[in-house]
Amino acid sequence: MLRQAPLRTPPSPRIFYPTAQKRKILQALANYYCLSIKDLVALVYPQPNPTHEASMRRSLLILHRQGLVNRISYRPDDYPGFGTLPLACGVAHAGVLWANEECPWTDPKELIRDHSPLTIEHEIKRARFHAKVVAMCQKQKLELFWKKTDLKRTVEPDDVFAIKSAERTAYYFFELENKRKSFRELLAKYRRYDEYYGSDRCRNEWKDFSTFTVVTQIRSEEARQNILRFLSGKPVHVYMSGVRRTIVNPAPILGAMFWFTTDEIVADGVEGQIFETPRDCGERRYGFLA
Repeated sequence: MLRQAPLRTPPSPRIFYPTAQKRKILQALANYYCLSIKDLVALVYPQPNPTHEASMRRSLLILHRQGLVNRISYRPDDYPGFGTLPLACGVAHAGVLWANEECPWTDPKELIRDHSPLTIEHEIKRARFHAKVVAMCQKQKLELFWKKTDLKRTVEPDDVFAIKSAERTAYYFFELENKRKSFRELLAKYRRYDEYYGSDRCRNEWKDFSTFTVVTQIRSEEARQNILRFLSGKPVHVYMSGVRRTIVNPAPILGAMFWFTTDEIVADGVEGQIFETPRDCGERRYGFLA
């Protein structure tokens, strides 16, 4: 006698219940693109603590299961070599659709599931800089516009943003240099910006501006001083194949619109005079509020 197969309970549909906390999480991820769990806790809760971190993990797991958030394990620069790798989080495709409806001003960008873990630290540092600028603008009652998508033009910055005060609107390209690059690569990048500054091409491509400041965050003070000296035409000592050599840029770039800072300085905030330029490095510093 044939037995009737047991009836299977149909899977429950993915239903998104937009609680206040889930909204805050999705809006933060839409705004900053890629954040660690600790970064999210600091943005969502006024007083972060282990209980809030545990609650954040649960919420992110739910949002991940609902297809709104993607999570990627990555190895931070300061990873000690043992223990569980941290998670980086960003909105999935469904999360982008939600953000386009609920908070389109965030310019949401999908963190794809197969994003290389090797460049996640780069994305998180970008987000942390963005968060510092947001905090500064909120404190100073300045209007901030930030763009993360559709940035490929003659130049290809990591981000573009504008700060509007009562007197003017200042435009910025942001570059995050998280890994070592050759002086040749960096010179080509900043030469392109130098030629772009004030040009009709810049005006035609961006519509709103043709003059700008290029803000670069670099990994260490030593790296900052080396690139400043190189761009300004001063000799820089480097080691090639174990041999100490001196290199000089024969065509200096001395524009004061090239601002350089470091990871450590940005971690303390962006309200002060934290930038140096190849025009007057060691003599003067610049800041957003100057």
